Amino acid sequence: MNWYIWARIISDSLLIPVAIILAYSIKFKLSHLKTFIFDVPLGTVYDHAQIEPYLQGGIFVVILYVSIFYFLNIYRSYD
Repeated sequence: MNWYIWARIISDSLLIPVAIILAYSIKFKLSHLKTFIFDVPLGTVYDHAQIEPYLQGGIFVVILYVSIFYFLNIYRSYD
């Protein structure tokens, strides 16, 4: 494998957890931001939702996605 393929694997491995954190923030914490900015309680506030289970599952998701991408030849070189 050349360096370009490794760069794609590493970038996928870093961006998948970022997507998980962003989705968690939009789902559970966006109403906190709306309340802070507009000083009006908008939406449901989920105080009980913790991010740790999502991050622990995120490790499995990264391994799963990278494996699937590898076996579907998404990481192949087009040289």
